[in-house]
Amino acid sequence: MTIHADYLNLLSELIALPSVSAKEEFLPETAKVLAKALADLGADVIYDDTYFAPLVIGQLKSNNPNAETVILYNHYDVQPAEPFDLWKTDPWTLTQTGDKLYGRGVNDDKGNITARLTAVAEYLTEHNGELPVNITFLFEGSEETASRHLDDYVAKYADVLQADLIIWESGEKTVKTGSRFMAVIKVS
Repeated sequence: MTIHADYLNLLSELIALPSVSAKEEFLPETAKVLAKALADLGADVIYDDTYFAPLVIGQLKSNNPNAETVILYNHYDVQPAEPFDLWKTDPWTLTQTGDKLYGRGVNDDKGNITARLTAVAEYLTEHNGELPVNITFLFEGSEETASRHLDDYVAKYADVLQADLIIWESGEKTVKTGSRFMAVIKVS
């Protein structure tokens, strides 16, 4: 299999796990899949299930003792898929239509996780396993419910989570309207 096929299979496996943090379902199972993917990549893995949504940290070290460290943050929890009748495909089955992929979490955030893992795997393959920087993956499972206990985990692993750069989810912040919140706007 190619790297891309391997990670498409990983994305399919992740989509099949309905890791809805609001329901506290399938979070340990999803975290374990990610811990294995990180270990398969060669990372030193920390799996902590102190709270309902396990934290997964994966560290890849550069051979350069002066290398800077980049943290790649992602979350593996998703919003509920209901109402199911609004879906054209099964939300828990990765479906390809043309050049598009569908499934709960493809965009937020399981697809981003697999894209980052794929990019790092590809880089390692092309550069004989050598990294110019240390890479720390930080995966949490309760972002969709206000990142409950992330601050506790970060405090616990403060020594491991030292970095020169942190990249959050897609790497950019966006402002959206029409999500699951109420906004009161006064126009004058």
